[in-house]
Amino acid sequence: MISYIESFKKVSESRLNDHLIFWAKTERKGKSKTEIKEQGLNIYNVSDVESLIDTALERGELLVLDITEADRTFSLSDDGKLSLAIFLTDNFCDAYKAYSIEVDAFTEETKQLPLSKMTIMKYFYRGHSINMLKENLALANSSNTISIAYHHHLISNFYGITSLEKDACTFHFAPRLYVPPEWIGRKVTIEIEGLDEPVKLVVTSPYPNKRYYVAGVKLGRLNTANGFYPVIKPRDSFPAHKELLLRWKLDDEIRIDHHLKLNFKFTNSQGRFFSSEQQLLPDVAGMKKFTLTTTIDHSTLSERNARVIVHDIFNHYEIHEDATLVNFPMELHHSVKATSYFSKWYKSWTAEKELI
Repeated sequence: MISYIESFKKVSESRLNDHLIFWAKTERKGKSKTEIKEQGLNIYNVSDVESLIDTALERGELLVLDITEADRTFSLSDDGKLSLAIFLTDNFCDAYKAYSIEVDAFTEETKQLPLSKMTIMKYFYRGHSINMLKENLALANSSNTISIAYHHHLISNFYGITSLEKDACTFHFAPRLYVPPEWIGRKVTIEIEGLDEPVKLVVTSPYPNKRYYVAGVKLGRLNTANGFYPVIKPRDSFPAHKELLLRWKLDDEIRIDHHLKLNFKFTNSQGRFFSSEQQLLPDVAGMKKFTLTTTIDHSTLSERNARVIVHDIFNHYEIHEDATLVNFPMELHHSVKATSYFSKWYKSWTAEKELI
């Protein structure tokens, strides 16, 4: 359970229930009653999950981030993270220590960004040899060529830049809005102040979770729903800071002004890519994963040290937020691409690769 919560940083109780019950059911197949009990797979219903949650709360391994009438949201406490680390590494045994040193040596030798300690712990727990880990990283890098190809495609088609200069650094900005359930289905528009050049954005709700709205540009008849690239400059002239104002409107009745102060921080020599979706695969040491999302949810904003001001009897919301984006290699970028535009591009891209 705590490993699952660690993977997603925060998880609702309902989602945790569904995951653990399904996972235990899958893992029980072919096992005896004794094995099921010994391996902690005797999770059959919500009450069983509640018992696990209560135990973790008593041990101080979980933090309750939010409570509503229908749900609770959890994250791991420092004690929870330590318990997970002890479990994954067999109490930081000598074999794990040697394994961790070898993994770090491999990433340094191959000039890759170092893996996070939790990623290394999970590889160790699963019994992945160093050779298996190398194969997994090679496979991940191969898969992530899709990310590079897609970003280059969008940059080429929208900006006419067919090939990025060797020292060019890129800022990918994908404005995203998360609304309360009662706002689902409203027409949403966005305007952005603070850009060097104005850009016309189209807002859609492309994901199964219709509480999310994403801004993108229109190429042909389809909307990319993948943001845009407001800064493409050499490192020595790349801005250290940028202030933006995102003006969201819902049915011209509700307005959300999101004031963003962005700091661009170069922490390594390998990366020339910044994104408001700072999601990487695999996890990199010292690299915080997050997605900048406009929301009026107070618990989410408090986690991000952002604040919201409500005006005009709940029709006008003003959010103030500072965020630091860190450079990383474009090939490590991992983002949701559940759009018809991406599907069309991917089909064409794979067909071209087969012809080569």
